[in-house]
Amino acid sequence: MMKTWRELYQSALVETDQQTLTELVLAIEDAMFLRAQELTDSHADNEERFAMQQAAQGVWIIKTKRLGWPGA
Repeated sequence: MMKTWRELYQSALVETDQQTLTELVLAIEDAMFLRAQELTDSHADNEERFAMQQAAQGVWIIKTKRLGWPGA
């Protein structure tokens, strides 16, 4: 079974290996994109959408600070 974006994000927060972290970042972005396609305008989905926005900011920090993107 494929991991959820939340599970992938939690793994990325503690990952120390750069290659694995890169793979996790790409998987998180894919999982978030796919999950966003499934969401509706319900209250629960809006809460998840907000959580995804917060996590996306965390992914951006991982990409820029921990992985040195772009240009590293």
